[in-house]
Amino acid sequence: MVYLMTTTTYPLSEADEVGKKWLEVSKKFPPDRSIAKTVVQAAVKATTEGITVIAISEVKPGKVAEALDLAGKLAVEFGSIKGLNIAIEILSTAVEAMGILGLKPPPA
Repeated sequence: MVYLMTTTTYPLSEADEVGKKWLEVSKKFPPDRSIAKTVVQAAVKATTEGITVIAISEVKPGKVAEALDLAGKLAVEFGSIKGLNIAIEILSTAVEAMGILGLKPPPA
């Protein structure tokens, strides 16, 4: 199973603009459950640097390229917001990572 994690950071001064843009973009790009299942829609924290938002989706088998394409399109929508940065990462489960190393994880 593959996860797609998006981490967005922005200054507190841009929070209102980010919120408005998110409402607009979520209508333009509604969740596509044929590509991925939302695990965490938006986990938000305030830091001394501003706001950090993490979103995690479980990507359907064979849909990684489509999930990355969609994440990229969503990221572009926020490109005009000053100080906003987006990181898009692909993650695997610990069991899968151990398998890559040839290790068998303990039973759950």
